[in-house]
Amino acid sequence: IPEVVSVAAEAPLLDQRRVATGETLSAEDLEAIPSSRSMWDTIRQTPGVLIDRVNIGGAENAQQSTVAGPGTVMQQNAWSIDGVLVSEPNTSGSSAVFFDLEAVEEVQITTGGSDIALATGGVSTNLVTRRGTHQWRGSGRILRSNGSWQSDFGFDANDLARGGPWNLGNAQATTAQTNRIDVVQEVGFELGGPLIGDRLWLWMGWSDQTVDVFTLGDFGEDSSIEIPTIKLNADLTSSTSLMAFYMDSDRFNDGRNVGPLFPPPTSWRFGSKADVLKLQLYQQVGSQMYFDVALSQVDERLTAEAKGGRDVNAVLGPDGVWQNSFISGGSELPQESVRFDGRYFLDGGAAQHELRFGASYRQAEIDSSSAWPGEGGVIGVATTIPVIGLPLGTATVGGNSRADRQIGSIWFQDTISRGDLTFSLGLRYDTQDGSNLASRQEPNELLPDLLPGRDFAGADTPFDWSLLAPRLGVTWAFGERRNNLLRASYARSGYELSLADVLHSNPTKEQSATFLWFDNGDLIFDPSEIGPVVALDTVSTNRTDTAFDTPVVDELLLGVERMFGPHQAAGATLRLRQTDDAIQENRIVFDAGM
Repeated sequence: IPEVVSVAAEAPLLDQRRVATGETLSAEDLEAIPSSRSMWDTIRQTPGVLIDRVNIGGAENAQQSTVAGPGTVMQQNAWSIDGVLVSEPNTSGSSAVFFDLEAVEEVQITTGGSDIALATGGVSTNLVTRRGTHQWRGSGRILRSNGSWQSDFGFDANDLARGGPWNLGNAQATTAQTNRIDVVQEVGFELGGPLIGDRLWLWMGWSDQTVDVFTLGDFGEDSSIEIPTIKLNADLTSSTSLMAFYMDSDRFNDGRNVGPLFPPPTSWRFGSKADVLKLQLYQQVGSQMYFDVALSQVDERLTAEAKGGRDVNAVLGPDGVWQNSFISGGSELPQESVRFDGRYFLDGGAAQHELRFGASYRQAEIDSSSAWPGEGGVIGVATTIPVIGLPLGTATVGGNSRADRQIGSIWFQDTISRGDLTFSLGLRYDTQDGSNLASRQEPNELLPDLLPGRDFAGADTPFDWSLLAPRLGVTWAFGERRNNLLRASYARSGYELSLADVLHSNPTKEQSATFLWFDNGDLIFDPSEIGPVVALDTVSTNRTDTAFDTPVVDELLLGVERMFGPHQAAGATLRLRQTDDAIQENRIVFDAGM
C-alpha cells in the first residue's frame, strides 16, 4: 500500500522578508470567518480596507462593492487570479469577474509597500486557486436562506421625521424596508485528484448562486451567478511544469435598477459574462534560478437590455417616473497579456541576494454601443409641463465607441539579507498609451439633417503615460528570539490608464436634438407631434490636455511588530501618502464670440 506523507507549515507571524502591508487569508480562514460569501466582504477583513455597502445575509452578493484602501482611490486597485490580472479595463479598480470562494486556496490582499511586481499602490487582491492533489477529494454544498429567516421590520410611528421649518412642514408619512431577501442560495461542488500518477492533476469546481431581493416599493430583482472552473497541473520533467486554467463568470440580473422611479419595464436585464484562460510554464534552471512565463486572456461581455424592449419610446412622466422602456446597450472588452517573472538566488557569503526580474505586456479593447428605444430614439420629457405648459422630446443618435489600450512594464529588485537586517532595492518602468478606433454612427431616422451621425476614422490619444518607480525597503529583527521587527519602506507608483480615459475625447458619443413635443395628451410619442427644435447637441466638446500624465503616488511606511507567542502578534504602521498630478475634469467655457 503506497504511503502518502503530507507536510504543512504555517507562515511565520513575523516575516522579515515581507515588503508589503496587507493580509493573507487561507481557505481555513475563509471557512472560519463569518461572512456573506462575497469576495468583497472577505477583503474587508484586511486592516484599512473599506467597502461602500453593508452586505447582510448575502443580499448584495450579486453587486460589486467600491473598495478603498488607506489613502487610495478605486483606480489604484487591482484584481488577479493566480497572478492573471482580471481588473475591468474600462473602469479601473473594479473586477471583470465574480468569484467562487470554494475555488480559492488563499487570498493575498496587499495595501501598500515596496513589492516590485505591483504597478499600482491601491488594494491589490490576488486569488490563489486550488489544484489537484495526489488523492481524489471532493465536496459539495447547498446553502440557503429565505425571507422568513430575516428579522422583523418594526418601528414606532414616533420615530418618523416630524414636520417643521427644516423640511418645509413635510412630515414623513411612512417608511419602507428595502433590499429585503426573498431567496439567497448557493449550490456547488469541487473535485480534484491525479489523472496520471505523479505527472498530471485535475481540479474542477462549479458554483451557482441565486440572489433574489425586493427593492424599495416591493419590486423584485432576481440575480444569478454561475461560475465553472477547471485547472490542470502537469510536471513535464523534474524541472519543468505547466498549468492551464479556465473560469467562466456568468452573472445575470433581471430587474437591475428597478424601483419607484424605474418600474419594471424601465429596468434592465443586465448580463456580465467573462471567460478567463491562462497557460503558464514554470522552469527551474539549476539550483539557484527559476522563472515562469504566462499567457492569459480575459474576454468580458456586458449587456443591458431594458425590459420594455426597443420598439416603444421612453417617457419621463410628469411625476418623475420613467415609463415604457429605457436606454439599452452593451460592451465587449477583450484583454490579452503575456508576463515573464524570474528569480535568482545568490549566496554572497555574509549576505544572501534574491534577485527578481520580469516584464509584461497587456492589451485591452472596448467596443461599446447604446441606443434609446422607439422611433428616432426619442425621449419624452413630461416634467416640463408645469413650467412651459407642454412636454419636450429629444431625438437621439446612440453612442458607438471603440478604443484600445496598451501597457508595457519591466522591473528588477534585489532583496539582500544580512543577519538581522533585510534590504530591498527595486526599480520598475511602466508605459501606457491608447487610441480611439474607427467607428460609425447611423443618422437619426426622423431628423437626418440635424442628426446626421458620424464616420470617425480613429485617432491616437494626444498623450501617453510613463513612470519610473523606485521601491526601497528595510527591516530589522531584534530581541533574544528576534520577535521584534522594525520596518520602513518607500514606494512610488502610478494609476492604471483606463479605457474610459482614452474614450474621454471620443467624438462618437450620443447626439441629440430637443424639440417642443405637441403631445395629444396620451404621452405616447408620434412623429407627427414633433415641434420646433430648441436645442441641438451634435459635437462632443470633451478635450484631453496633451500634458495629461499618470498621477504619481509616493508612499512612506514606518512600522513596528512584536510576536508574543506562536499564534499572537501585534503591530502598528504609520503611512504617509502624497499624490501629484491627480486627475481633474473642468468644464470648457467658450467665449460668447466663439
